[in-house]
Amino acid sequence: MIKTKITSLFQKGQKNAPADVTILYGSKSGNARFVAEETARYLSSQNITTDVQNMKRFTPEKMGSINYLFIVVSTHGEGDPPPSAVSFYEQLMASDLSLRHLSYSICALGDSEYEFFCQAGKNIERKLNALGAQPLVERADCDTEFRDTALHWIQTSYLHYLKRNNPKEVPIEPNQLSTVSPTGEKVQLYTGIIESRHRLNPDSKDEIYHIVVAASSENIKYHPGDCISVVPMNPGIMVDDLLHLSQFQWNQSVKYHEKNESLGDLLQSRLEITSLSQRSIREYNEVTCNQQLASLLKQKKRLKDYIRNNNLLNLLIDFPGKLSPDELVTVAGKIKPRYYSIASSQMVTPGQIHLTVKQISYQSQSKTYYGACSSHLSQFLKTGSEIQFRVIPNENFRLPHKTDRPIIMIASGTGIAPFIGFLQERNLSASTQNWLIFGEKNRKQNFLYGEYLTKLKKKGILAHLDLAFSRDQNQKVYVQDKIKEKTDDIKTWLNQGAAIYVCGSVKMGEGVRAAFNLLGEKPEDASFTNNLEEQERYFEDLY
Repeated sequence: MIKTKITSLFQKGQKNAPADVTILYGSKSGNARFVAEETARYLSSQNITTDVQNMKRFTPEKMGSINYLFIVVSTHGEGDPPPSAVSFYEQLMASDLSLRHLSYSICALGDSEYEFFCQAGKNIERKLNALGAQPLVERADCDTEFRDTALHWIQTSYLHYLKRNNPKEVPIEPNQLSTVSPTGEKVQLYTGIIESRHRLNPDSKDEIYHIVVAASSENIKYHPGDCISVVPMNPGIMVDDLLHLSQFQWNQSVKYHEKNESLGDLLQSRLEITSLSQRSIREYNEVTCNQQLASLLKQKKRLKDYIRNNNLLNLLIDFPGKLSPDELVTVAGKIKPRYYSIASSQMVTPGQIHLTVKQISYQSQSKTYYGACSSHLSQFLKTGSEIQFRVIPNENFRLPHKTDRPIIMIASGTGIAPFIGFLQERNLSASTQNWLIFGEKNRKQNFLYGEYLTKLKKKGILAHLDLAFSRDQNQKVYVQDKIKEKTDDIKTWLNQGAAIYVCGSVKMGEGVRAAFNLLGEKPEDASFTNNLEEQERYFEDLY
């Protein structure tokens, strides 16, 4: 049994003695870190010393003095490592080190619904092999339900390590992963109550809501920058349309996880119907053998665009084919949780979790359909209704420990959410070295939390508030333009030790990173932001 408490300090007093095994992790949601620390718990219980390292603070050169390296890494975006691991990853890919002395084991985490399943781990393995390193065991590829696969990886990695070093020793194998998350908190499903909800931009066609969830459990702990995951209920109109198109009945019984379930109930609460994946399209094509769909699957860009802009109902309409109820369940796949940044500080709003939720809606086949979770939270659940959620720690998006350290926050749209929590906490400690650069379409309709932010500016908590409303003038202005405009002041803040936080879309994040790289000695040289990341002064939460 793996112990339930991390023993990360067991090497104190042995700083000069190298660890038997170095465990390296690259994590965004916390799962990779969790598996890395579980591995350390078990190995340390077998008297094997370990050194657990975040890729964020690790360089490939350090592998020159390591004999055994266990790597746990998740995949982000289109086969990329998580943001905190980008610097290590890029340095490794460009390296020509000789690693013939190194034995390694890789546990890759991903989601098989996506094209680039576990790709970051695969790429790291390929590079290590090219540099001469030797695999200790076969790479483990973990899906969203990762615990059993990760446990097996821990077991086999340890056994092969033992065979090489202490072949006569009889191992005690772990029989389960512990129930703690990387922060030591229980992985738990909480119940909250929708306490209040109001529209942040009533004059805009985009509906964005501030939602307050009452969650008084003493076990719930979160920090500004963390998020919650919510499993939604799918829109009833889409369920009805799917059943009608497929000529099935709501109460039609199907086998799901060895139990007989109502097809309508499954489509509404257990299956993914408001989005598509490459996996679901391939499953559908295998059943229907639709030639047009087969052609689409061969065209990478067209396929990517189709996935982005369509849902399961569109797929069945655009590429007709006959499905049985069981096949429809398989094609849909398990519904995915949705993630929302917390827009509050627990120190300021105890017993509550605040969210910023944009209502997703789109036209399809002459009908308007709505995003599963955004509709669930902002439209269908009435005040007083219960929701279930998990708290997802984000250790890579935390306020500085020193409250007097300057921070620069850059956000677009609902990316403002975590910074409301940041500012609540900074206001509580009377920290005034805060700078917010916020972008949206126009001021009148989309200045989210404008009254609160303006109040903080007048109070002096916000030293600078720069706004980029892209459509308020003929030439569009974005947050990255404000960075270029304020170059001298930003350099002054950076010289004072400022930390930079960026939250919003991936595209916005790329623009912001490029703008900051222009501040370096070599314009557009990515090393400027990379160096800031290595100093723990540049943080991203992009989606």
